[in-house]
Amino acid sequence: MENTNDLNRLAVEVNRSNISTIAGMVARIITVINDPESTAKELVDIILTDPPLAANVLRLVNSAHFAPRRRIADIQQAVIFIGFDALKELALNQKVCEIFQKNVNIDGYSRQALWRHCVAVAQFTKMVYRREFAERGENAYAVGLLHDLGIIIEDQFRNPALVDAMRLAKRKSLPLWQAEQDVLGYDHSQVGAKVCAQWNLPEEIIHGLSYHHRPDEAPASSRQLAATLFLANYCCQQEEIGYCDSPLENDDIYTRCVSTLDIEPHAIDLIMTDVNTLITAMIEQGLL
Repeated sequence: MENTNDLNRLAVEVNRSNISTIAGMVARIITVINDPESTAKELVDIILTDPPLAANVLRLVNSAHFAPRRRIADIQQAVIFIGFDALKELALNQKVCEIFQKNVNIDGYSRQALWRHCVAVAQFTKMVYRREFAERGENAYAVGLLHDLGIIIEDQFRNPALVDAMRLAKRKSLPLWQAEQDVLGYDHSQVGAKVCAQWNLPEEIIHGLSYHHRPDEAPASSRQLAATLFLANYCCQQEEIGYCDSPLENDDIYTRCVSTLDIEPHAIDLIMTDVNTLITAMIEQGLL
């Protein structure tokens, strides 16, 4: 039975918490990402209003991952060195990461492991859009990073119930979202979509979060993104990258998504290989 009242209360609690301060910056970065007329200066100005974000961006730009020949001293230099598109992704990555900072371990779950999974899904989703659809997919990376936001929120605000749901999922071999429905009366996809709607994020992102376990039910305008996100989530879970909340996802849905998106199996394999390589490198470099 759906527990709409508690879902609404949860969204209010989130927006009264420190997460709401992070949300404002995430929304500003996503606005720049979605605006084809946006400039590097706009993004630089946004980053500079958040000194910890600026410091983290510079730390990463100067890491072995980017390997500059000489130290990058400011955000403007970072734009020149890694490019506007890469800086947009990096800034969003670092800001969303703040929500995942506290580390709690529950039967194989930790925020760090979930973050690793979300980064992998974001990279996979972005690669599908750019390689297979020849589209920039402005929201593809963002929706991958945010798709399991609801788990973090449940962890922070409904922790005993989330623990019960995780243990029920393990005991009965259920995907986590089904166990959440049994315990909470809603699941993390609904939580993430509800909160992101209150943050005024683009509708496509909200629908992607809402339907990432049930892409067949997504509105037609967002079905491509929801199906791609399901595909990315499914493949990264099969590879056991980070925390896997739904390792028993329906193979029939996966098959329908592949057919709907018209992607060849060898293309999926190539993308998964590249995602694995990237995530492994990031782990080795201490970035995940």
